[in-house]
Amino acid sequence: MKGFKGNQKQYAENFRTYYNFIKKHETLGTTPSQKAGINQKAEWKELLTKALQQPTVTSRDLTAKD
Repeated sequence: MKGFKGNQKQYAENFRTYYNFIKKHETLGTTPSQKAGINQKAEWKELLTKALQQPTVTSRDLTAKD
């Protein structure tokens, strides 16, 4: 998201999430993510709950591989 600064970048990311996962497309009749085969309930609460359940990866969790 080049060109966005501060809160603008977060707003743009949230809008992209809304557009792809929550807003039903008029022509498709469903969300773009559902059309792409991602079975996700089209609700903010569901997305936030799943995001909080994801494990956090830190640099300590990573190992170097040759």
